[in-house]
Amino acid sequence: MNVGENIRSVRKQKKLTQEQLADKIGVKRSVVSKYENDCVKISVETLEKIAKALDVDIFDIYIGSDWYNYNHEEDNEERAKINKSIVDLIVQAEEEEVQKQRMDTIQKYDSLNKKGQKKANGYITDLTQIDEYTATDEAVPTDEDDE
Repeated sequence: MNVGENIRSVRKQKKLTQEQLADKIGVKRSVVSKYENDCVKISVETLEKIAKALDVDIFDIYIGSDWYNYNHEEDNEERAKINKSIVDLIVQAEEEEVQKQRMDTIQKYDSLNKKGQKKANGYITDLTQIDEYTATDEAVPTDEDDE
């Protein structure tokens, strides 16, 4: 199973509709559908929200409870270590993706002539004046930004 299938499986086990899960995590039902069908990349923050809403560990969503069928009462320390490792790997992958996007942007900028670079700087300056596009504490864009 993949992440989306795991979300759907756990959601159904918990007898929740997509609409109910969407309400719990603060997104539209269509976004939950996209998560379950692996149509969008899910951030760590969103995985944590989903896990909390479903009352499971990220482990259950990312790996799947069928893969490593732990009882929540047993081996909690080992399970916590695995959860942390999963989160660390996801964060690392997100950071690598952001770095790749930065390098791509720099390469595109460098391919412009002086006039194009000046125009690109103007666009960037304009974007920094719009709250919707300015960075807060969170450097990685979330999947909700695509909606």
